[in-house]
Amino acid sequence: MDKALDGIVIVEKAGRLAASICGALLAELGATVIRVEAENDNPACPALALPGKRRIRCPSESAPSREFWKRLAAAADALVLPCGHGLQLENADRLVMCTISAYGAHAPDATDTPDWIIQAEGGIMAVTGAAGGPPESMRFPVFEVFGAINAATSILAALRVARRDGIGQSIDVSLFDAAFAMLGTHISAAVAGKPRGHRVGCQHPLCSPWDIYRCGDTAIQICVASESQWKRLTSAMNIPELAIDRRFATSGARVEHANEIGDILQSWLAAQNPDTIADDLTNIGIPAAKVEQIEDVLSARAARGHLLLIDYHGRSLRRARSALLLSKSPGVAPHFIEPLRSIDDVIKDLPPRERISNASAPRAPLDKVRMVEIGPYTAGPLAGRYLSGLGAQVVKVEVPQGEDSRRFHPKFGELSGFFSNYNFGKTSIRLDLEQMDDRDKLLTLLKNADILLQNLKPGALDRLGIHVADIVQTNP
Repeated sequence: MDKALDGIVIVEKAGRLAASICGALLAELGATVIRVEAENDNPACPALALPGKRRIRCPSESAPSREFWKRLAAAADALVLPCGHGLQLENADRLVMCTISAYGAHAPDATDTPDWIIQAEGGIMAVTGAAGGPPESMRFPVFEVFGAINAATSILAALRVARRDGIGQSIDVSLFDAAFAMLGTHISAAVAGKPRGHRVGCQHPLCSPWDIYRCGDTAIQICVASESQWKRLTSAMNIPELAIDRRFATSGARVEHANEIGDILQSWLAAQNPDTIADDLTNIGIPAAKVEQIEDVLSARAARGHLLLIDYHGRSLRRARSALLLSKSPGVAPHFIEPLRSIDDVIKDLPPRERISNASAPRAPLDKVRMVEIGPYTAGPLAGRYLSGLGAQVVKVEVPQGEDSRRFHPKFGELSGFFSNYNFGKTSIRLDLEQMDDRDKLLTLLKNADILLQNLKPGALDRLGIHVADIVQTNP
């Protein structure tokens, strides 16, 4: 089975974790990734930076280095570069060149700023930590990862343009931009007059009850986002009158009275079985989970075959399997590290680079691509917003009363700031998918679509009578 990026050659210049992760993602999809290392290269995360890549050493002297990069560029479809790479390449008009930096390729400060500084300057520490407590970091280089995902997405989009329109281009990915993009939930509150006080621990600034609660000695995360979930929870607690209590009538009201709700919920949890409560809530449609320890998570993932062991200088490194689970060309996380090779040895094995003779006026990468999006809140809508930003025509399908997040506060006129942040650039329609006529309308919509994006619960479409077989029959 061919992989999604068979025949694509990516050259990655070592120097930033985000560049290494970007190269790793493209390698999982089948691209041939050549990692160019300096003398004494010491990657921050070797389990991600090295497996599955062809590794070569860059000459230290300038003249051999110029010829070295000229040969690599001639064989490559795209380059992934850290800021300050200093490369001057001739005849690179058909090449995709992606530079990853802290603040952007043309920012005054072009230093190799670490992730934790980005977390501070990007406002993330202002929203991370316990209520009333000091700012905290996330203790994980989250923007190196987010920047890598942005870079890989941009490279795929630019490669599509190169194949279609015959032109290459430069890509400027900044970790600071990645940090700002994660503030969507908080930006509206700041604009509406709340400049500080955004740290709420494990609570949610827009929804309640949403926190860590105790059931015996067990910590349980419970997340109630919608009105229907709130009603189901009040019924489960055998206090249905809470659903019509004015103090708790809307998500905004419940956030204002989060401590009162927490006390009520905590009192009810004290009489529940800590071994089953998370499943009991999940089974009635309320997201809940026990807070697991890292060793338990690793054991569970290993038992499911989700962890790979990689030998690195005599020690075993662990990494997760690929998260890119395409049905016909799945991503594969390599579990071996190649030795350093010569440039001659690497180049002779490369697939021939596809040449495009006629350049045309560039269009948006996803111009004329049609997508139908079904699903509320954050993950699916954010993905849809990104694809819309790349030129796709996105039709968002909402329930008849509109998505719950349309009613999240603060509002600007009739518009929820949260909903607007995650859904601009789309066309919304409202369908009741429990009704046959509206299900038929959805299938008609899908008949002319290229992409269906849904982030509903597993099996939700099947329970509505919309089956994969029906969709495939409508649009193979």
